[in-house]
Amino acid sequence: MRLFRNALAVAALAWGAAAGGASRPRVAAPLKVALVMPGRASEPGYYNAGFKALIAARAQFGAEIKFVESLKATDAEQVFRVLGDEGFNYVIVMGGGNYDDQVRDVADDYPHLKFIVVSGAFTRLPNIVSVRTGNAGVPYLAGVLMAGMSKTGKIGLIGARATPPAMADHVAVIAGARQLRPDIVVQDIYTEAYDNPALGKEAALALIDQGVDLIFTNAGTTSFGVFEAAHERRVLAVGAATDQNECCPDTVLTSALYGTDAAVVGLIALDRGPGWQDRVYTVDFAAVDLAPFHTLGPRVPAALRSRLADVRRQLSDGQLKVPGTYDAIAVRSPLAGK
Repeated sequence: MRLFRNALAVAALAWGAAAGGASRPRVAAPLKVALVMPGRASEPGYYNAGFKALIAARAQFGAEIKFVESLKATDAEQVFRVLGDEGFNYVIVMGGGNYDDQVRDVADDYPHLKFIVVSGAFTRLPNIVSVRTGNAGVPYLAGVLMAGMSKTGKIGLIGARATPPAMADHVAVIAGARQLRPDIVVQDIYTEAYDNPALGKEAALALIDQGVDLIFTNAGTTSFGVFEAAHERRVLAVGAATDQNECCPDTVLTSALYGTDAAVVGLIALDRGPGWQDRVYTVDFAAVDLAPFHTLGPRVPAALRSRLADVRRQLSDGQLKVPGTYDAIAVRSPLAGK
């Protein structure tokens, strides 16, 4: 399975050879891996994906782990320096650009401390690497699934802030849904809130009252309210980033997985082997997918499963291209006029 786009098949083989071909066993010091984020580990979606990546690092490498949640930018530099003084090898940084300046400053002073910035972009120093998790093909698949499962012909999307990554996900869902059903009606909402379940529930109920019977959501703890509304009204929801079925097993049909855990583990393995050859990596489509349907599986028709498999093959082969903007699908952007 490819982990990063354009990337690391050769490097991964080199790592395997280096790990398995040593003539004498070496006793390495235990890895120490930390996670910092402005949100909470329990928040569904992005931040919980970071926490699961930390747990995956412990499972894969026997790493000693530590996490700092709800970290303010004003406190980040001190936390990073403490981690450096404590001998940590890697810091997984969730939160996009929240800590850019602090990461740069500390990375300069602690060259042994490697920063893995999830959804970041800066690339100045050799001990900073960025990874863009998720892949537009997965929300596209979610759109195909939702269109195929909808009985009313109306689906909804509930996001938090209308950031470029969030909008790209929504565009992909709409494009996938239209690929299966060109006449599908899509209601697209951004609540501007990552931590407001009541607002999520209110938005979901409003969509359900308009006939929507499947809802895609990626809005932090606001998604809890979406799931609650869907459960009460007996419609289905699709989560994002991690498998969110456990939040509401009879409601969350699947989730668009981001592959954060695989990406972090892969980058640590790569650094311990041949080393990071790029400063920014993107998770390959082959490394991500829709989450299992769990107990809701019997509700997904065999013909639709076959269609999903066909679409996935076309995406993987490059026969299908996922549009990235609202303009590309002739839909008015929610930021238009703002």
